Amino acid sequence: MTVGCLIRSKIDMSGANQLPLEIHDTDCNEAWDAVLALARDRAGRPIFESWIAELRPLEITDTEIVIGAPTEFKRNWVETKYAGLISECVEAAYGSFRQLRFVVSPALKETAASGTRKRKVEVVKPPAAPRQPDEDFFGTVPLNDRFTFETFIIGRSNRMAHAGAVAAAQNPGRQYNPLFLYGGAGLGKTHLMQAVGHAVRSANPNRRVAYLSAETFVTQYVSAIRERKMEDFRARYRHADVLLVDDIQFIADKERTEEEFFHTFNALRDMGRQIIVSSDVAPKELRLDERLRSRFEAGLITDIRPPELETRLAILQNRASQEGTVIPDDVLMYMAELIQSNIRALEGALIKLLAYASVTHSPITQQLAGDVLGNYFSRSPNRDRAITPDDIKRLVARGFDVSVEEINGTSRSKGIVLARQVAMHLMRELTGASLPEIGRAFGGKDHSTVVHACQKVKSLLMNDLDVARHVSKLMEDLRKPD
Repeated sequence: MTVGCLIRSKIDMSGANQLPLEIHDTDCNEAWDAVLALARDRAGRPIFESWIAELRPLEITDTEIVIGAPTEFKRNWVETKYAGLISECVEAAYGSFRQLRFVVSPALKETAASGTRKRKVEVVKPPAAPRQPDEDFFGTVPLNDRFTFETFIIGRSNRMAHAGAVAAAQNPGRQYNPLFLYGGAGLGKTHLMQAVGHAVRSANPNRRVAYLSAETFVTQYVSAIRERKMEDFRARYRHADVLLVDDIQFIADKERTEEEFFHTFNALRDMGRQIIVSSDVAPKELRLDERLRSRFEAGLITDIRPPELETRLAILQNRASQEGTVIPDDVLMYMAELIQSNIRALEGALIKLLAYASVTHSPITQQLAGDVLGNYFSRSPNRDRAITPDDIKRLVARGFDVSVEEINGTSRSKGIVLARQVAMHLMRELTGASLPEIGRAFGGKDHSTVVHACQKVKSLLMNDLDVARHVSKLMEDLRKPD
């Protein structure tokens, strides 16, 4: 149902029988005048007069405003450069958020040329104040205390990403905006993003820092729609001084969420706010709308690669120091050479070793490290290639007496489901694949399916001796030389 006023212009959009633009509702005229006045103040007179002044609302409903531009070039330019700014002005003037849709209206060009519709833009008090964000939210955004620049180990594999993050933290919104970090799972993207958040808060406690995963963004967006709290949702993220979004690939194929993030991105960028995004792949490989990918590509894009030996050794030394433990150099070197996939696996192996040594009251030696970690990692000199998803699926299919096609399929048969879950668990443990990558390797499964599978298998490993033995045997077979 349309609320407020409905504006319709007497324009044949095909270009034939074009009539002068007519807007009959006085309140709507005043509200749009307020939009233009706010836009003029925020954009500056040169930009306003060149790109925004000729825009006119063609239709306004309770959810959308259709805005006409005189030419295709101007429509594209305004939508690309100033949609976020105009959206903020519309929200302030009309008292609520509305989606913007830009179209070409040739009649506007004729109207402007003939001078039949020249209106003086006057500042009109908006009918309602924009929704303000919940300040308590920004003070409670969770950041891991360990993820700071001081604890980040710099190497050749991550030097550029670290430099970009430091620059963004020192000059939020002014340099490298947006900053796009990409790389495999467990390589330090989250660490760097949260380090930026810590540094910004430390420099200015009043700065609004919002960190979240794209999955959380999706969940909160859906909840806001269901609970009719979209204004609160938008006020929360569009008033952030620094927005940090992890694993942006999770919004792929979610059209409404993509659209919402697109407008949030534009609003923040137009106001000079810092945006940092991470993904498992480069922007050009994301299955996102071209408009969003192009905005990511407009900033600094830098990858994080698996750490080299020296960096892995430094990471182990640093983590051991954090744990208050002294570990012999030969053990650290053994682990650094053994585990090459990612930092998460490296630190996880160290925690496993420390826990085992503590429980059994054993001294930490290279022999103990080999006994504890041998079932999870291998450095066989005869294996000259990494374990692949296909290796895992073929071996699991053979071990569970099912076919690879059944593992990739949708069958809910108990035996096939368990085989599929074990394969996902092994892929998570033995490769650097991210959750989305694992899901795609199994016929396009959702990441939540992969999470559930890994949790299920971990539970079985602790409570079902037969499953634990079977999985251990599969891991040994996968690590045997070719």
